[in-house]
Amino acid sequence: NHVSFLDPPFAGICCPRQVRFMARSTLAHSRVMGWWMRKVGVILIDRDAPARATFGESIKILEAGEVMAVFPEGTRSRDGRVQEFKKGLLKLLDKTGAIAVPTGIIGAFEAWPRHRKLPRPRRCRVRFGPPMSAAEVCAPGGYERLRQAVAALSGQELAPIIDSKATASSGVD
Repeated sequence: NHVSFLDPPFAGICCPRQVRFMARSTLAHSRVMGWWMRKVGVILIDRDAPARATFGESIKILEAGEVMAVFPEGTRSRDGRVQEFKKGLLKLLDKTGAIAVPTGIIGAFEAWPRHRKLPRPRRCRVRFGPPMSAAEVCAPGGYERLRQAVAALSGQELAPIIDSKATASSGVD
């Protein structure tokens, strides 16, 4: 679930292994933030022109056995519900055979929702679910099962799917 700017640091701190993240390139426009993101190995994505190079870099990271956190919703939720997942994660799993670990972050929306400028003190928790193989996630209905697992772990509702054809097969295109 991706509901707050707090999600990446919480997920990274709570994971027992070093985590690489993806983030939109505009977040690195600040000198300090950009420097820090490059230092910790954040993969920057240009949303207006997603590049094959970014996808290729992600594949190399996963094939090297590193951990990469992906927020399949693509952006922070406006209302705290788990939104529809974009297809990028499916393609990465299909190409690499990586394991998906559903993760739920509880309390981050209340601490720093999208519409607030600054966070407020709130208790937050990160919960990791049972790993799912790439074959499980890429099988028909598997991507929606992953989304449901994230919702259950985070205690959030599922937002309705806008394009029912996009997840009807839930297989990789």
